[in-house]
Amino acid sequence: MRLMLLFTCVLLRSCSDSDGNQIDVLDGEVNLLGIWQLNGVKISAGGPLPEDFTITDFYQEFSFAANGTYTLLSGTPGTVFSKGDFSVTEDELHLNPKQGQMRIKSVYNFWFEGEDLVLSPSSPILCIEGCLYRYEKQD
Repeated sequence: MRLMLLFTCVLLRSCSDSDGNQIDVLDGEVNLLGIWQLNGVKISAGGPLPEDFTITDFYQEFSFAANGTYTLLSGTPGTVFSKGDFSVTEDELHLNPKQGQMRIKSVYNFWFEGEDLVLSPSSPILCIEGCLYRYEKQD
């Protein structure tokens, strides 16, 4: 239960880089668009991060649309946890929620490992020892 709450609490605009230039979220380098389902986690219990992702059956799904909006479903399919606008600046994903249970603006570092999207919260929630969330593209 505690782990599920952590997932839910941790994962919660047009896009520009640090120079204010637009980043194309449709290009091959930053293709966040689509549906991403959580399939693995790395969470430190006070030491270094585990070497491998732990497979999880906790349901969480991000959907990123070309119009700059996102939806985060969490807990059970169809349950909207957060919905709003997103933006990308270099390697950061910014979420600006407008609806749902979680309405705190959030920032995540992100990168791709193969076909998977990896998120690491950086603001306002920060995992002191580290935490990573891996998502698999569904469409």
